[in-house]
Amino acid sequence: MSKRGVRIEEMMERFLEKREEETALIIKQAEKEAARRAKQAEEEEAACRAKEVKEEVACLDKENEAAKSNDFSIKRCISVLNTLEVTKEEKAKAYAVFI
Repeated sequence: MSKRGVRIEEMMERFLEKREEETALIIKQAEKEAARRAKQAEEEEAACRAKEVKEEVACLDKENEAAKSNDFSIKRCISVLNTLEVTKEEKAKAYAVFI
């Protein structure tokens, strides 16, 4: 092989090596981007789940509050009576209702 042929062959080898390096770099960047997007999707899903849980808790709190406001049990009535500022005589009259 002539000198020129050897030089062309060396140039082709360098070209192919560079191309392989570039391809490897592109693949690495694509993998990084895919991992970043997957992480972002997981974070968005977690945020969505957290929001749903928060909304469900708020809904349950509203239901519990509504249930409490409709609770006219003797125990609850006495509990509310004990929080009021009334005289002992008034409390005695009120307690008489429950007897």
